[in-house]
Amino acid sequence: MNMNSFMISCKETTLLVEKKSLFGLSFKDRLQLKMHTMLCEVCRRYRLQSNRIDLLLHQFLDPALPMDAPLITNPELKETIIKNL
Repeated sequence: MNMNSFMISCKETTLLVEKKSLFGLSFKDRLQLKMHTMLCEVCRRYRLQSNRIDLLLHQFLDPALPMDAPLITNPELKETIIKNL
């Protein structure tokens, strides 16, 4: 397998960070995200900040919700987001 197929851009990394918080990632996507954030300080900080924002949103919207509960409950909106990722 070509190692370059695992290396992704910063833009792709930010998409994976957001996708992970909403829907989870495949093994390949998790691996690509891990490899990129190990090498890129900016994306590593972005991932940490995004995780923090997600935590704060969960606490603000409904502290009783578990952290893995989806913030998007409207199925049409969720489908639109998935199509645009």
